[in-house]
Parts: sequence; C-alpha cells; structure tokens
Amino acid sequence: MDNNTEKYSNNGWQNIGICSIFAEENIQYSKIPLYMYLVRRSFGYCKKVTNRTSQLEMSKKLKIDKKTLASHMNYLIENKFVKVIHSNHNPKGGGSEAYAYAPEYPEGYGYIYTEDDIKKSSSTGSKHSEPEKKNREDYKF
Repeated sequence: MDNNTEKYSNNGWQNIGICSIFAEENIQYSKIPLYMYLVRRSFGYCKKVTNRTSQLEMSKKLKIDKKTLASHMNYLIENKFVKVIHSNHNPKGGGSEAYAYAPEYPEGYGYIYTEDDIKKSSSTGSKHSEPEKKNREDYKF
C-alpha cells in the first residue's frame, strides 16, 4: 500500500479518523479494509466520491481475490455503507468496468469536511479580521 502520509490535509485526516471509528463500531471486521480504502480515496481528499476505479485495481491494492472483493463490496452496498456511481456513457452490467464509489456519511460521529466547506471558508476570508482603523477625526480631545 502507498504510505505517503503527506497527501491528506488536516481535514482529510479528521475525516478518515471519524470514518475509522464508525467502521469499527458498525461494519464486519473483514470488510473494514475495503470501506477504509474507499474512505481514504474520497473523504481523505475532502471529496464525496472516489475517482473511477475497477474492482481488479482494488483487489490488487487490497491484496485479496476478486471474488472476495465482490462479496465484501456487495455487503457494503446492501447495508448502505457505500453507494456505487455508474457512468452515464458506459452500458450497465458489463465486465470489470471502472465505477466511482461514495461512502455514506457516518451519522452521529462528527462532521465530515468536503471541498465545498473548504471553498466556503476560503471565500469568506480569514477567521480573524483586521480591527477597524479609526480616522483622526473620530477621536475627541
């Protein structure tokens, strides 16, 4: 696995931590690595959805066979931990097409920061505004 720890922002690390606690308390132990793989590639980058990836690529990264991956993915989808986003221009039901995945928001575990939140905070300016400067005429002597 890629262990480069500098690729996530502080918000990304917070999102991963929240989802890790959620997964530990709600998902079967054997399915947690797949869920966290999807979380790191979405919420870890403050995105709601992963980039398109194939199950073959995921099985290689997670070092599990495709049949096991398919059963784990089926569990996550059926229990509404993950949503599959099918491409509009590819026919559904094909072989090992690449799909995007969206982990569901873990309710009650904290706030998941996304790109939208980061854009809002940067467009409103910094948290600490400059004190208002007074003109010389504002003072009474």
